[in-house]
Amino acid sequence: GKISVKDKYKTLVSDTAIFALGNLLIKLIQFFLLPLYTIYMSTAEYGVAELTNNLAELLLPIFSFCIYEATFRYVMDKGISEKSVLYNSLLLLIINSVVFFLFVFVINFELAFEYSFYLFFITMTYALRLNFAGFVRGIGKKKAFVFSGIINVLFLLIFNVWFLAYYNLGIKGYLLSIILSNIVAGLYLIYIVKKQLCYSYKLFDKELLKVMLIFSVPMIFNTLCWWIVNMSNRYIIFFNLGTVEAGLYAAASKLPAIINLASVIFQQAWQIAASKEYDDKCSRVFFSNVFKCYSAGILTFGSFVICSSDFLAVLMLKNDFINAKNMLPLLILTAIINCYSIYFGTFYTAFKKNIMVMISTIIGAIINIAISLFFIDSYGVWACVIGSIICYMVIVLMRIYDTNKMINIDKDFKITVPALVIVTTQAVCMTYNKMFLSGFMFLLLLVVFFKGYSIEIKNILRKIKTGGV
Repeated sequence: GKISVKDKYKTLVSDTAIFALGNLLIKLIQFFLLPLYTIYMSTAEYGVAELTNNLAELLLPIFSFCIYEATFRYVMDKGISEKSVLYNSLLLLIINSVVFFLFVFVINFELAFEYSFYLFFITMTYALRLNFAGFVRGIGKKKAFVFSGIINVLFLLIFNVWFLAYYNLGIKGYLLSIILSNIVAGLYLIYIVKKQLCYSYKLFDKELLKVMLIFSVPMIFNTLCWWIVNMSNRYIIFFNLGTVEAGLYAAASKLPAIINLASVIFQQAWQIAASKEYDDKCSRVFFSNVFKCYSAGILTFGSFVICSSDFLAVLMLKNDFINAKNMLPLLILTAIINCYSIYFGTFYTAFKKNIMVMISTIIGAIINIAISLFFIDSYGVWACVIGSIICYMVIVLMRIYDTNKMINIDKDFKITVPALVIVTTQAVCMTYNKMFLSGFMFLLLLVVFFKGYSIEIKNILRKIKTGGV
């Protein structure tokens, strides 16, 4: 039956709450991992282990063809068999595993990289876990999806304690913990989907696999470009300015993750809502109202974090790392702008048109690298900070323009643009330690949203309570 307006908002709010609880529990458990690594591993060991794990993250989209993205999206389509989606995606991953194993075998033979087979098993188990997780989220088992993430990180902690603290296995213990925690979480997900898990060759569907790959392959380049966007500045700073500046930038970049976590939590719920509602006649109103709430929420939260950036710096950046605190406000602004790219990026998943999401990210990555390289000699680390801001702005503007062809939602520029200008001004003020001006900007932002959105917020709250249209 047709979903009521009340249920649309209630579902989005409850889904966001479920994903928020799961993500916060995951982050809490991860909090205990870093001290464990620093106690039981040397800096050199931790460096090699992290490098291997980062390489696995880079190889993941190439090895898997990002098929887990298609699994999540296509299992929600009413006319497609759930069993067939799972069977075809797993078949692809198994074939790719054989090819990838041969590739790793050759690399190991040529380069004698000691951890090449750990690299293979991390990548393979991660891809399989993501595929099952995408399937579980797509069929509506949100709590199981969240619980699988908690299981994964909880067993990562348990295995790390076991292998590092008790057996002192160093790098091998670190990498083995990742593999085994992926396997445990994967087995839990297999148990959840055991009814849909079939091994019949009759389920092979060449046309379905083809459309899934048309959807997922552009995500390979998109994922790789995001990796470049997020990591390239660190390497540019390292090679041009040295290890000290690179270390400061890396440390400062960790703190805006609080904004990214908020957007990831919302995105996990929003992808489901957008994919289900995109062909509904009333979807434009729903998407427009959600955008206004999301925009106001992200900007208000981001503005508050900018105000608190000095406090966060004292809390999180110890010793010489405190010198990175002036970068924080503008890096937080970068994370805020990125939240808009995530929102509009979700429409590409909903409408199953992923080419432009890839193109926008590629262009953003090129702009980021070009600005950073061109201006780093003149402006130092600030060239990379400004390059990131411009990069994300370009991605957002391209996606806004392109998604208009799919669904022209109300962006409410008369409020969104002034609000963004206020937060940008606030970030600049905070960079120059003008705390009073920064606080004033935060209050001004609240006034803008209160005057602009009071009617919409009251309407949505009333709909959630009463179900009135």
